[in-house]
Amino acid sequence: MRPDDLHCAGVAMSGHPCRHAASRPRITGIATTAALVIWWVTIDQLARSGLDASFWAVARPLSFVSAIIGLILLTRSRSIAAALDATPAWWLLAVQVYRFAGGLAMLALWWSGRSVSALGLIAAVGDTLVGLFAVIAAAWVYSGARGGRVAGIAWNVFGLSDIAFNVVNQAVLGVSVSYQVIMIAVFLAPLSVILHGLSLWQLSRARSVDSGGASKGLRAGMPSRQR
Repeated sequence: MRPDDLHCAGVAMSGHPCRHAASRPRITGIATTAALVIWWVTIDQLARSGLDASFWAVARPLSFVSAIIGLILLTRSRSIAAALDATPAWWLLAVQVYRFAGGLAMLALWWSGRSVSALGLIAAVGDTLVGLFAVIAAAWVYSGARGGRVAGIAWNVFGLSDIAFNVVNQAVLGVSVSYQVIMIAVFLAPLSVILHGLSLWQLSRARSVDSGGASKGLRAGMPSRQR
C-alpha cells in the first residue's frame, strides 16, 4: 500500500472524505490531456518546418516507442482504469473513425504519385476500411447484441495489423515525406496504437457475456472494480 493510500484510509476511518483520492482522477486527466496536446503541437510544428531523411528515420520509430511506453503507464493507472470502467466501450471504437480520413489522405498521396503504387494503395484502403469498420464495431457493441465484445476485439486486432503493415511498408519501400505523411505516421498512427491498447484493455476488463449473449457493461460503462 502506498503512503497516499494509508493517508486516505486514515481519513476515511475518521468519517471524512479523502480529498486526495477524489482529486487524483482529475489530475490524471489533466496530465494526460496536456501530454496529448504537447505531443500534437510538437509534431505539427516539426511537420510544418520540414524533416530531413535522417530525422524522419529517427522520429518515426521513436514515436511508436513513446506510444508503447505511454500505453504501459496508462494501463498501470488506477484513475485510467476507473475512467475506462465508467466509459461505454463503444466510444473508444467510434473515435477512430478518423482513420477513414487518414485513409483518404493516403489515397490522395497514392493518386498524386507520392506513394509506392501497389502497397501504397493497399495501405490507404486498409486505413479507410478500419475507419468504416470502427462505426460498425461501435454500433455492434452499443447494441449489446451477441458477439459485440468479440467484434470489438477483432476490430482492434485488425486496426493494429493495418498499422503494422503500414510501418513495414514505409520502412522497406519508403515514402515521400510531407506534412500529411508526418502527421499520420508520427502522431495519428502512434495515437491509434494507444487507443487500440486501451480499447483492448477495456474490453478485457468487461464482464463476461451473460447467458442471453449480451455483454454486460459494454454499452453504459462498467462499475469500477477494486484491485
